[in-house]
Amino acid sequence: MTHRTPEALELHPETYSQRVAQCDISERLFLNCYRRIRMFLTTVNLAKSKSKTLLVQMVSAAGTGYCFNTKRGRLRDKLVLRKHDPIVNKHVLFIEKRKIRSL
Repeated sequence: MTHRTPEALELHPETYSQRVAQCDISERLFLNCYRRIRMFLTTVNLAKSKSKTLLVQMVSAAGTGYCFNTKRGRLRDKLVLRKHDPIVNKHVLFIEKRKIRSL
């Protein structure tokens, strides 16, 4: 016996119970199993996953106030980078000041 997706599952619960009452026992079992599986799959899809990267603000350690944004992994330690600061025209350390948002 081949089962198709039951149209009864798309109906209002009262109409669903009337539809099930008209079926024989094998169709009732199929409809109940299908309904439970469908409910389970919709609840599984609602979970959100955490992002793996963060957007962070890097501030110059030279005290010039120059800053830029960069990405880093969520599980890594705070970043410290050596990059060019155009205000003092030298390479200086940049320290992670704050997290801007998740990516």
